[in-house]
Amino acid sequence: MGQFCSCELQEDAVTITEKAEFGWNNEDYDEDYDDGDLQDASTQPPSSKTLLNFEDLSPLSRVSEIEDIDALILLCSEGRVAEALTNYEQMEEQANVEGDKKLLSCLHSHPDLHDLRVIKKRRAAYMKRLVEPTMKAWQEDDWKSFVLTDPEIDPIFKVNMRIRFARGAERNPARGGTQILIHARAEGFPVSLMKFAAFHSRVHLIRKEWIKDCERFIGVGAQAKTLHTALLTSLLAPKILPMKLEDVIFRNFIFCKEAPSIPGSRPGIMVMESSPEEKMTTYEGIELPKPRRGVVQITGSEKMNYFMPGLAGPEYMDVLSCIRAQLPIPQWLVPLELVKRFLADVFTGALKQIIEHVASKWDDMPFVQEIQADPGFFNQVQELIDASARADASQIPSSV
Repeated sequence: MGQFCSCELQEDAVTITEKAEFGWNNEDYDEDYDDGDLQDASTQPPSSKTLLNFEDLSPLSRVSEIEDIDALILLCSEGRVAEALTNYEQMEEQANVEGDKKLLSCLHSHPDLHDLRVIKKRRAAYMKRLVEPTMKAWQEDDWKSFVLTDPEIDPIFKVNMRIRFARGAERNPARGGTQILIHARAEGFPVSLMKFAAFHSRVHLIRKEWIKDCERFIGVGAQAKTLHTALLTSLLAPKILPMKLEDVIFRNFIFCKEAPSIPGSRPGIMVMESSPEEKMTTYEGIELPKPRRGVVQITGSEKMNYFMPGLAGPEYMDVLSCIRAQLPIPQWLVPLELVKRFLADVFTGALKQIIEHVASKWDDMPFVQEIQADPGFFNQVQELIDASARADASQIPSSV
């Protein structure tokens, strides 16, 4: 890596066996919704509406349905996203089987379920648009694959990463420019899942000095009222690039007590990141940055990160990442070799900053108070940690 970072970067062969079909049409994730709901909600922000009085709603076919909807909205208000998604899908399936149009109408149009519908569609879309093309191996040789190690992070730390340009139906036709698929599997990062979840969700506490090459950072922390959605804006000036990069991200958190259909996953936290709609100018009182000369805005990128308790021990975590990066510049101006070196530099640099500025000074950080102040969020993190510990213990052979 030389001047780019101190990590060791190794070329690595990729075994590729299968290609999945992939598409961008609305049927991928909007198939059961009314016409007014048929839009790409993967760029919609969460709302912060209060609960409605059910006496204001049209009568449903059964009293039990009102109770079910009421319970569903309560789960949303408590930020229990995974449980709410499961209940929503079960109620939707039941209503479809029974032909209960009133219940379907309520599920698909109730304003207090808007955020849940957005997250549901985003998750389905990301599984198809990101997980399938980046994690299912294909018989192709155009992936650029490499391995990152860095003893300064930890002797056992290792990242397997591969990148290539998106093509055909993988590309978002509405965006154009350069679109890059990235898959990474990181193991042995020496920060516990609890600490990283606090850092990753309480972005209003992050300082720009903690982020490599960062000139400005503004964050709105995850809250139960927005189904644990965070907003962050950052302006980076990487030394190896001739331009500044600006990112505006909505970040959703879903706690998965059971491993999702992501190869290599275990119980963990699914974090989906998306760009806001172009027409949006503010969120929760924060003015979103406008396009300007000398700054490339990374709009339209999509990321699914999956954080798990580390197999190396309770003070470690493992990560799976599937990303489609979007740059509003021609593809011929972006050689993959430059992208590879940029990713290696930014990835390892960011992790070192977290260790140096946050993890090593944890007892003096404000995140400790945040964990104590929001048991609804962090108890779910602890449940995943406990479940992982029990699963690891069950795999240890008993003594004879």
